[in-house]
Amino acid sequence: MVQKYWQALKNTFKKYLPVRSPAFSLVEVLVVMGIVGILASIVLVATNSTRQFALVDDAKRKKDVSDVLGAVDRLKLDAKGLPGNLSEPSVPRRITNSLADATNVDLCFLVTGGYLTKLPRDPALGSDITNCQTAYDTGYYIVFHPDGVHQGVWAPLSANTVVYAGVIDTRYFVTGVVPTALVTLANTPTPSITLTPSPTLTLTPSATPTPTSNLTNTPTPTPSISYWTAGTTGGTARYGHTANVYGSKMYVWGGSNAGYLNTMDIYDITNNTWSTGAAGGTARRYHTSGINGDKIYYWGGTNGSNLNTLDIYDITNNTWSTGAAGGTARYGHGSVIYGGKIYSFLGSNGSPLYSVDIYNIAGNSWSTGASDFTQSRYFFPAFRYYDKMYSWAGGNGGANTMRIYNMTTNTHSAGTTGGTARYYVGAVTYNGKMYSWAGFGGSNIVDIFDPLTNTWTTGTAGGSSRYGHSSVVYGNKIINWGGINGPYLNTMDIYNISEPAPTATPTPTRTPTPTPICNPICPP
Repeated sequence: MVQKYWQALKNTFKKYLPVRSPAFSLVEVLVVMGIVGILASIVLVATNSTRQFALVDDAKRKKDVSDVLGAVDRLKLDAKGLPGNLSEPSVPRRITNSLADATNVDLCFLVTGGYLTKLPRDPALGSDITNCQTAYDTGYYIVFHPDGVHQGVWAPLSANTVVYAGVIDTRYFVTGVVPTALVTLANTPTPSITLTPSPTLTLTPSATPTPTSNLTNTPTPTPSISYWTAGTTGGTARYGHTANVYGSKMYVWGGSNAGYLNTMDIYDITNNTWSTGAAGGTARRYHTSGINGDKIYYWGGTNGSNLNTLDIYDITNNTWSTGAAGGTARYGHGSVIYGGKIYSFLGSNGSPLYSVDIYNIAGNSWSTGASDFTQSRYFFPAFRYYDKMYSWAGGNGGANTMRIYNMTTNTHSAGTTGGTARYYVGAVTYNGKMYSWAGFGGSNIVDIFDPLTNTWTTGTAGGSSRYGHSSVVYGNKIINWGGINGPYLNTMDIYNISEPAPTATPTPTRTPTPTPICNPICPP
């Protein structure tokens, strides 16, 4: 019955429909193919959306790590080095300012310094960072190591293989998770080449040549290399101050001449010019300072009274603020920054001090570390190598001995004695080595300590001897400025580190401590 009515319906419509060929037209075929293609795409995305989105995310990660690495390279070209402790040997560091981890690093100065318009963030964690005043975590890692050339950035959250950029020698890693891709790359053996010996040649003697006149060869003179040069004089003459490098500028603050100072002098290393920054903070000398992000932290020292106050200079905005006061008031101490904390050690408050005070930058709070009663010292250089703080020489019997504070285990140990006993001296680190110059009792000698091999060597002596000066590293040069040597100084001596391998220092013997300027403890 149904079939009968269906046939009748078709016969009725045939009266009104035009007669046509049973074949499809070209337009109809194309329309159908288009519809099929769209449906296939929808089905493909619907059935494999996770993989497609992962590929898009990984494409962004590749661009992100390349952008960060490129920004760091441009920074190095401009500054001929890296700001703060990034130029020191390092373990892999997560790029964040919000996680309580000793291996973090805040790279927002790349944004505030104009090297990036925004700080890339892993797409799994959210959008890129434009506001550096809030807590952030990029999910990306970066590492620098002692040769000053190799660095790498990688994205461990990548969906397929680890996305990375840069070249890394994994021998420099001491802790942290090393990306599998980098380990594979570093451990891939170089293909061996089998050399086929060439056939032995039989040489037939030729006729004896007719002798010609002897020619005298004039040796090519060895070019004269100057390891010391005089820099541009400028700024307010002072001593007992501190200096820090950020970008391509050196920031000098504090110290004293006729009185205690709170003025800021800025030396533009690239343009070789001097200018001034905003004066501020509590005038003081014999304090310590350290740079974290785009801020410089000044703590301790004296202005007639022993201080435990903290002043903070914002480089980007040229403004001052105060941090939490804390710790034992002291002067002539040593400080380093590690893992978002400032560690201050030894020094004096009229009596020798043996304690460690620790300032948590993010928490704006103070705590204490383990004291070391083995040897107190003041006016000594302190430097950091990985998670260890090295204190060397100094007054109060420091001579040329060394103590090491392990900031991870909160323990103290003895270091290697060596170098010339001195105090009122600074030190810098370059390629993992400490360079110390001048100081009271040190004339114009350069001592070099390698913490990797625990050995001492000497560099090329030079420059105008002084003490109470500052030393900073920029590129492969050490800039020594200010201090005192009779008159207060605002002169500059620059040491070129690129010199021949230094000569080894003979087995050290205890050098008598120079007659101190004041005894037994220098007054404020």
